[in-house]
Amino acid sequence: MSLNITKLRTDPKGVCDEYGFIVKSPVVKSDEGGSCKLSLKKLDGNVYQLEPTYGAGSDYPDWFFPYRHDVGTCRVPIPQPEGTIALTGGMNGCTLEVYKNGGYFYFYHDNNGCHLHKSGAPAVPGEQVCCVPYRSYAGLLNLGFKQAETLTKAKKMPVDFQHTLICVRTGGGWKVYVTGVHTYGITGKYSIFRPTITCLLTSFADE
Repeated sequence: MSLNITKLRTDPKGVCDEYGFIVKSPVVKSDEGGSCKLSLKKLDGNVYQLEPTYGAGSDYPDWFFPYRHDVGTCRVPIPQPEGTIALTGGMNGCTLEVYKNGGYFYFYHDNNGCHLHKSGAPAVPGEQVCCVPYRSYAGLLNLGFKQAETLTKAKKMPVDFQHTLICVRTGGGWKVYVTGVHTYGITGKYSIFRPTITCLLTSFADE
């Protein structure tokens, strides 16, 4: 049976243990994302593509914050229904941070982890409730990068890697999961790698 979004909402750890995801990010002209509708497409084996669709004034059930040259963000009202998903584009050095301010969570995709708090940048308002830098989701062994190098030599083609961080509201709070995928040139072939011992990286509560 094919994977569906409902299963990702209701059993995120089980799904992220078994499957890998890449995000087909929409073309954006703003640093701020918003509510989105997610579609799921099987690519190869247990690798799936998540594609968010969003727009100004939309009232979709999930949330997307974009990759940008500096920082992409998204403001998510507190609370959200169980199974709500917040996600961003692939990460290979960036940092995921979440701040709570008033009745909202602010999700940030900090490019290379060096823009959100750089000297001279405006202070980020609110309380930091989550921070996932590259070393946390890539793992101590940096397996995605190392295996991509080995596969590139063995396959005699460029093999890329990416981590996808998926935030799901489950159990009354938010949990952050990671999956890893290798992409084999332009062949349309993909494979999964496990960057960390457990796909569950961290969690944070509404309160």
